[in-house]
Amino acid sequence: MNEANAKPDASESNGIENVQKRIELLKMSQAVNLLGSWEWDLKSDKLLWTDEMFLLRATPVSADNLISIEDNYKFVHQDDRELVRTKFESLKQKQEVEFEYRITTTKGETKTILAWATMFRDENGEPQFIRGTSQDVTRLRKAEKQLKETNHAFEQAEEMANMGNWKWTSKTDTLVFSANLYKMLGCAPGEFEPSFENFLKYVHQDDREKALFEQTALLQQNKSLSSEYRIIRKDGQERFMQSTSKVFTSAEGNILLGTVQDATEEIQLRRLLEEKMYFAEMLIENSVDLIAAYDSDQRLIAWNKTCEERYKLKKQDVMGKHVLDLFPELDGSPCMEDIRRALQGELRYQPELHLTLLDGYFEYFLIPLQKADGEVFGALLFHTT
Repeated sequence: MNEANAKPDASESNGIENVQKRIELLKMSQAVNLLGSWEWDLKSDKLLWTDEMFLLRATPVSADNLISIEDNYKFVHQDDRELVRTKFESLKQKQEVEFEYRITTTKGETKTILAWATMFRDENGEPQFIRGTSQDVTRLRKAEKQLKETNHAFEQAEEMANMGNWKWTSKTDTLVFSANLYKMLGCAPGEFEPSFENFLKYVHQDDREKALFEQTALLQQNKSLSSEYRIIRKDGQERFMQSTSKVFTSAEGNILLGTVQDATEEIQLRRLLEEKMYFAEMLIENSVDLIAAYDSDQRLIAWNKTCEERYKLKKQDVMGKHVLDLFPELDGSPCMEDIRRALQGELRYQPELHLTLLDGYFEYFLIPLQKADGEVFGALLFHTT
């Protein structure tokens, strides 16, 4: 009989069929998401891979789907080889293990692999073979890392903005505070059980009734709500808070989302400005001089009756507007330079300046408006024609 027409004997044929069957059984356990299966025969020290195991490593599939133990370890990242060996060694004491390690493909890519391995023993309890699966979880771990980094960035952004967040779900009656909300109260994250009652303990006693009323109104009216109130931190400091809350309806029932921001400096500055403006207006409203005031962004915050009469612009029409939105012809003029320098803390004086918009010459003083600590928050303008 010619060798070309020779048929394998029964034992050889059965061996091939058995290998093929084992390969098919292993393939049946493959997940569509790059999940490979393998079997390590401890008696013959042969390692059988499904096609996906080769694909994970970007290497051609061998003719018999076998790979040597040495070649297998060559794909394992050098920093993780001892880990993998230790995990397989631990199968002597336990039936199965689960672990993650890195591999380096033939293309130089590094992948993260999640592996499961199970030890099978013969009737005498002797190790016979190990079967396992290996799944590429590189994208998943990258996504988890990105999510963790995003959450960390969000927490940092909360701290930078001095802001905290909370969420209440009506169906489960659960309330969650962000870590920075605790910190704003002078507490460690999770220091106390998150509840409205516990939060209310930190609200200034003179503002608690207002806070309770607004919370009830929020639930009843089912709309957003903004409010201001004071809190007393754990260390005794009094701080002013700005809060915004909104009700949402979902399958979980009503959900309340809220943000709380420490606006102490802003509110104190606003109140200081209001006080200063109250007394200033008493003095300037009846002045025969043209008197105006600008904030640090060059927006008008004062405008007396004499200005209204001279410029034919009502106070309500100019307040809060930038000076160049009202008088674009001042752009690049000495007057704008003086306003800028006054807002930097300089007292400015012009004894004689000609401006077309006033159709003549005039003199003015620009006086910086400062807080007690010297910070400039505006400039006051006195001018006569």
